[in-house]
Amino acid sequence: MIILRIKSFFYSFAFHIVALTILGLGLSFSSKELRVANIEDIAIEATLIDVDDIQREIDRLNQIERQEEVNRIEQQQLIEAQRQQALAEVESERKALQLLQSQREAAEQVADQQRSELQALQAEQERIARDAEQRRIEEEQRQIQADQERQRQSDLQAQIQRELDLQQEARQAEELSLLEEYNLMLVRRIESNWIKPPSTISGLMCQLNVTQIPSGDIVDVIVGDCNGDEVVIRSLEAAVLRSAPLPRPPVPSLFDRNLIIDFIPDD
Repeated sequence: MIILRIKSFFYSFAFHIVALTILGLGLSFSSKELRVANIEDIAIEATLIDVDDIQREIDRLNQIERQEEVNRIEQQQLIEAQRQQALAEVESERKALQLLQSQREAAEQVADQQRSELQALQAEQERIARDAEQRRIEEEQRQIQADQERQRQSDLQAQIQRELDLQQEARQAEELSLLEEYNLMLVRRIESNWIKPPSTISGLMCQLNVTQIPSGDIVDVIVGDCNGDEVVIRSLEAAVLRSAPLPRPPVPSLFDRNLIIDFIPDD
């Protein structure tokens, strides 16, 4: 603005100088042309010199103005470039923040997904563990029940076996008693039919092997171990044969085709 005011001042100053010069020239030619010729030449030369200086100053000012305009444009361009750079930096930061936000959101989504999957996995593992524990408890209960059932069956079997053993022992005792009774019946039958020889010793003991049929009839008789003599043995064989038919046992189950009779007569 200062340069423009200076430039306007010089333009006005130059205009007035030129106007005065023209006016002076006109006056000189009309009145005193010959007399003042040298003075006019000097004035014109001085005026021309002043105008050149003014023109140079004007050119210098124009140059300064153009340079200032260039500087102003360059300054505006620099400011615009800086503004654009700032905008670009802001945009870059905005995009970076947006990218960071997107990455953070993506990371949070991944973390949420992983947490969900982990929770699902933990829930599944807990369910499997509960099922396994439930199966273990049920299997343990089944095992306990099976053990109890086996023990019950074992106890029942043992009880049954004891009862059977007792029954068997009772039957055996009864059979033994009946067998002794039957053997005594046979000995008495044979002894009642025995004609005792004079050679019979005291404490006679003879084993009689008798073969009979269900009717009690005798098929064969053999005297086994015997501490009597031959006469005694023959008398015993005859006594057995005379005892036919032999008495039947108290119960049919005691019937034996091959009898072994321990003959020990009363002295």
